[in-house]
Amino acid sequence: MFTAKIVATLVPDPNNEAVIGGTWDGKAFGPVPARPVGDLAAAVKAEAGWRIAAILPAWKQRNLLARAVELLDKGRPAWTQAETDEAAGAQALWDRVKAIRAASDTLEVSLTGMGDDQLRAVDPTDDKHWPE
Repeated sequence: MFTAKIVATLVPDPNNEAVIGGTWDGKAFGPVPARPVGDLAAAVKAEAGWRIAAILPAWKQRNLLARAVELLDKGRPAWTQAETDEAAGAQALWDRVKAIRAASDTLEVSLTGMGDDQLRAVDPTDDKHWPE
């Protein structure tokens, strides 16, 4: 079971509103700094990896590959209907993986053109960035 600990710091601002994060220069709180693009890109890759593993864990990917080799060796014309259906199901799973990878690539490329305010707003875990 995966567990995560989330820590947030409430920082007061001049309008007496609470904001998450911020910087402290010894006298006053400043704005939340933007995450470096490299950190965000790594977070995007990690999120994509998690989403891929959720639908097709590593062990299942290995089994899928091994079975594909067996079917390739047999040759498509010799497949039974069950093997044809099996291959179609495997391809559907792999298409989902490819869609996640494509979404990850798109999000990573978009980071390079963003300003600090946009980078602050990026949440790689937000479902809006991902298929399904």
